[in-house]
This record gives sequence, C-alpha cells and structure tokens, in this order.
Amino acid sequence: MADELGINVQLLYKWRKWSNPNPMAVEKVKVLEESIEVKKLGKALKEKELELEILKKAVHIF
Repeated sequence: MADELGINVQLLYKWRKWSNPNPMAVEKVKVLEESIEVKKLGKALKEKELELEILKKAVHIF
C-alpha cells in the first residue's frame, strides 16, 4: 500500500499509530480532566456553603 501511495512504509505505520491513540493514555487524560472538574466543583460548593451560612446569619439579625 505504501508503494501505491508513494510513501515510506514507516511513515504509514506512524500515521496509523497517531490515528489510534493509546487507550490507557486517553483514559489517563479523562481521569485528569474529571479530577480537575471535581476540584472546581468542590471549590464552588464551599463558596456556596459560605454564602448560605452568611445569609442564614443575616436572616437571624433582621
């Protein structure tokens, strides 16, 4: 096939390798992205809990 395309066989193998990424690497990226999202959501939750606490105290004052 490489001869038909007029390219080096090794280049053909490299293209195939690049087009089919390592499933373990893809999974690691997904886990990392999810970990980052969990941290962001945890931070947002803490901020909302603090806001709620402040509002509860404000309601008791008035």
